[in-house]
Amino acid sequence: MTSIKDTGRPEPFILVVEDDPSLLENLEDILQFAGYDFVAVSNAYEGFNVLRSVSRLPDLIISNILMPGMDGFQFLLAVRKNRSWANIPFLFISGQEATCFVQDAAYGAVAYMTKPFEVSELLDLVGRMLVEDS
Repeated sequence: MTSIKDTGRPEPFILVVEDDPSLLENLEDILQFAGYDFVAVSNAYEGFNVLRSVSRLPDLIISNILMPGMDGFQFLLAVRKNRSWANIPFLFISGQEATCFVQDAAYGAVAYMTKPFEVSELLDLVGRMLVEDS
């Protein structure tokens, strides 16, 4: 599923974790149109399965915060406990205001976007996070 550009470098690989089927489908369409390689799953447990099974780790994780079972914050903290995954940047998307969100350097690169969002805003932030991480 990895595509190669003229640079010889693979396209950035993104893991998307979103429990809303409609938004998950929209995110898939947006990322596909933008040319990113990605895997989209509907909960954090499936996200762990992807992290354990892929041969190439994601360059970015986009995750909802409020999800049943394991929420996005719990997912982030659990991912950060694994040394192999600890430096993967996270982009949280949520319908909740960011006022309750406190960034901690121990979490690594974390950004936040409130739903609903414009496609251009999402792609701009994703692009900046991928550049900052490389």
